[in-house]
Amino acid sequence: MREAKPFWKSSHQCFYVKVNGKQTRLDPDEKRAHEIWHELKAGTRELGPDAKLIEVISEFLAYAKKYNAESTWDWYRRHLKSFHTYIGPVKVQQLKPLHVERWVEATYQTTNPNTLNNVMRPIVRCLNWAAKSGRITSSPLAGMVKPRPTSRDVDLTEDQYDRLLAAIKDQPLLDVVSTMWHTGCRPTEVRRVTAAEVGDRCWQWPLNAPGKFAGRVVLLNDHAWALTQRLAAANPTGPLYRNRRKNGWTKDALCTRLNRLGVQLGFRLVPGSLRIGFATNAIVAGVDLISLSELMGHSDLRMLKQVYAKINKRSDHLRKVLEHVTVAVSPARHALGRNTIPDQPLPAR
Repeated sequence: MREAKPFWKSSHQCFYVKVNGKQTRLDPDEKRAHEIWHELKAGTRELGPDAKLIEVISEFLAYAKKYNAESTWDWYRRHLKSFHTYIGPVKVQQLKPLHVERWVEATYQTTNPNTLNNVMRPIVRCLNWAAKSGRITSSPLAGMVKPRPTSRDVDLTEDQYDRLLAAIKDQPLLDVVSTMWHTGCRPTEVRRVTAAEVGDRCWQWPLNAPGKFAGRVVLLNDHAWALTQRLAAANPTGPLYRNRRKNGWTKDALCTRLNRLGVQLGFRLVPGSLRIGFATNAIVAGVDLISLSELMGHSDLRMLKQVYAKINKRSDHLRKVLEHVTVAVSPARHALGRNTIPDQPLPAR
């Protein structure tokens, strides 16, 4: 096989080389382009202080392709491409936080803090990665202030779940909804699981699976296991859970169906509502947080506390907890139903 060599790309006014079917940008100067090409072949390529933004982006996307799920990589690619198109051919050291802010203002006409934070994160992540790996000295966006995201204010009680089941008219959507309710799995997991991941009363992805799928195990109760067995027999290849047209569920299709049902039922409903309801109902039932976090596939308790457990929306449960704590701490005062004055005054300090 002939060795790939640098070639001039007139549309970009720069030399490129094709590696593994992908074109990699080198440099507009032919001599420098060949130097970079030899560094790439030897595995000694370092970007240095004069690195161009496109160089950092290219290397970051190549890295992200190996260690992230395809959807995550595509999320990185879309926003990084948009930012580079807006900012143009600049060096990393020329970047400032205001460039990111102006790009966001020009591209996304919204004030939603979640959206703004979500589109800024790939840019910051890319440059932080380059700095930590030694490709650049430091990130010019280090410490950039991003809008603070808010967690989704959604929850699903048992009563709402019963009403949802009654409103669903087709078996494919019913299968997805009931599986998520009984397992607490992520929407992406129920959409992507195949017969190959079905184990002994569980779904199990290999350790080398990308992103959050790596080594993930979703345990199945009797209801979810029976569903999985039925769907695995019907769909031995491809996704287990399919829509009415026998195609795998897409993110947008599932969101749209549940949003419409939520409007019909009078409460907000998104795919994450089922997972959040699972977490909140488990805590109300007394499940310990460590076990619950493991069931849901979290590496620590932070996500469970900040995003999933909507205990603040269960006032009846919190009142019961308050009564329990009050009785446990001071049974006598609780029986009186009022503050009691101690028989002896407290000693003066």
